[in-house]
Amino acid sequence: MLAWAIAIFAVAAVLGSVMWLKPSPAQQRQTRMRLLARQYGLDVRLVTLPQTRRNRVRQEATEQGVVYRLLRFDIVTPLPHDYLWVRENSEGVWEQVPELALTNAIQKVIDDVLVQMPRDVVAVELTPHGPGVYWRERGDEQTLKKLRELMEKLLQALSTR
Repeated sequence: MLAWAIAIFAVAAVLGSVMWLKPSPAQQRQTRMRLLARQYGLDVRLVTLPQTRRNRVRQEATEQGVVYRLLRFDIVTPLPHDYLWVRENSEGVWEQVPELALTNAIQKVIDDVLVQMPRDVVAVELTPHGPGVYWRERGDEQTLKKLRELMEKLLQALSTR
């Protein structure tokens, strides 16, 4: 009888360890999203999410998230600087860092794109190599598709400047 109890305990311990190593449903969803993003041609990186000036001044805790970038290295006249638009929450106003002027055509496209961004997007960047979106990955495949389309609009605006 004691041998059976020890055997059952050993099997339970092994099964418990295996189940502990199995990714949770949320982790499986994130993996699927990131693989789909790669199929869409997006570069996926884990990062510390940018903060608004107010959050930096208050020295609020930083939050981990992801940046999805649509990188292009064939842009003929890249931007001279990196541009970043950050918002504190989904209803917040977009804050540009640094406050450098862009051409009217690019600014119009950016204003249009920022209004359409999903709620969990924290920041949008424009770099010499293309646009990027910092977000918390709370969306689904449709959200990812929309992000890709919006980044494509930004990339087209950069290409025609």
